[in-house]
Amino acid sequence: MARGVVELDLMFEKSHLMGEVSAPASKSYVQRIVACAALAKGDTVMRGYTECDDSQKALKAVESMGATVFERNGAMVLRVEALSDDPHVLDFGGSATSMRIFTGVSCVTPGLKKLTGSAQLLRRPMSYLVDSLRELGAKIEYLGNNSPPLLVHPTGLRGGSTVLDASVSSQFTSSIMICSVKAREGVRISHVGPLASTGYIRMTARVLEMFGSTPKLSADLREIHIEPCELRPVEVDVEGDYSSAAYILAAGAINGEVLVRNLNPYSLQPDKIFLEHLKHMGAKVEPSDKGFRVSSSMLDASEFDLQESPDLAPILGVLAAYSNGTSVLKGLERLKYKESDRVSTTLEMLRSLGVDATYLEGQIRIKGGCVAGGTVDSHGDHRIALAAAVAATGSQGPVRVTGFECFRKSYPQFLEHYTNLGGRVQQS
Repeated sequence: MARGVVELDLMFEKSHLMGEVSAPASKSYVQRIVACAALAKGDTVMRGYTECDDSQKALKAVESMGATVFERNGAMVLRVEALSDDPHVLDFGGSATSMRIFTGVSCVTPGLKKLTGSAQLLRRPMSYLVDSLRELGAKIEYLGNNSPPLLVHPTGLRGGSTVLDASVSSQFTSSIMICSVKAREGVRISHVGPLASTGYIRMTARVLEMFGSTPKLSADLREIHIEPCELRPVEVDVEGDYSSAAYILAAGAINGEVLVRNLNPYSLQPDKIFLEHLKHMGAKVEPSDKGFRVSSSMLDASEFDLQESPDLAPILGVLAAYSNGTSVLKGLERLKYKESDRVSTTLEMLRSLGVDATYLEGQIRIKGGCVAGGTVDSHGDHRIALAAAVAATGSQGPVRVTGFECFRKSYPQFLEHYTNLGGRVQQS
C-alpha cells in the first residue's frame, strides 16, 4: 500500500438505488488534454473537471515540469509559459495511462526526467513504447531490469517511421501520437499484431485536433501519420466518464432506477458500449436530455467480447451473476496487464460472493441466478472494488470489500453518489 493511504474495509448491504447523479469527468480525456496542454504555450481551460487520482497525477506531472495549475471560475486552468529545464522526478503512482503518455511528452520537453510510480505500475509493460520512441530518436534508459523506472533525456524526436505492437495497450500509440507534434519531421506509425481499444486512439486524435493538429488515420488504424505543428491552448468542456458511470448504471439494472447525467451520447469512449450491453441483457435503458436512465428488470445471460472495452469485465461479471442463464466474457487477453490480473481477480470476486464462475480456453463463464454475499479482496484494483460494491445491491447477504481505498483512482465520488442514491454502507 502506498505511504499515507489509509486502508478502507467497507460492508455493503442490499440496497434499492433511486435518483440522479452526474458522471465524473472522463479521466481518459483529461489525461490527453493535460498532455497536449503541456506542449501548448498559453492557458488551457478544462470546464467540468472532477478530481480522481489518475487525473491528478497528470496535472502534477505538468506542474512538476514548470506549468502552473489553478482553478478559475470553477474550471481547471493549465498555464504554460516556459517549462523548466531542471532535472525532475515524475511520480505517476498507479496511473499507467499518465506514465505512458508522459514518457512521450518527456522526450520533447526540457529537463532530464525520471519517470516512476507504484510497485504495481512498474510491473506493467512499457518495452514496445520505449522501443518505438527510441526508433524515432528518443534517448530513454531503464533504471530497473529492462523495466521502469525510466530516465528520459530531453533530446527531442527526429521523427520518421516506427513499427509498433500496440496489442498490449493502445496507450503506446496515444503517447507517440501526442509527442510527434514536436518531432523534427513527420512521424508514421505502422501497427503490427492485433489492435485493441481503438476508440482510445480515436479519442487521442480528437484531442489533438482540438489543439490544432491534423492527424491522419487510416480507416483500420493500421497507419497513422502525424506532422509537426504548434499546438494552441484550448477551452474545453470535459465529458462524463462512461467507465465510471457503468457502476451506477449497473446498480440501477440490478435493483433500482437511476439517471446518470453528463454522458455524451456521441462519445468516442469505448466503454459507451456498456449501454448496448445493458439493453441486450434486457435492462430498461432510456435516453434523456440529461443523460441515461436505467431501471431494474429481469436480466438475460449474454456473450460479451471485451477486446475493445476490457475495463468492463468486472462489472459485466456482476451483471451476469444476476442474469438468467450462463454468460460468457471473452476477449480477455489484456486483463492480466491491468492493476491486477483481472481474469484471476474477477473470478475470485465472483466466487467469493457464491457465484458459479469458471475460466476455460480464454473465456470466463458465469452461471447467473444468485449472489449470496461474502468478502471480496480488491487486490488494490479499483474496478474490482467498485464492481463488488455494486454486487451488494441485490445480494442475499452483505458484501464486505477489503482494500476499498483504491476506488479513488478513478471514481472518488462513488461513495457519495452511492449513499445519496440510497446505497447502504458502513465501516467494516
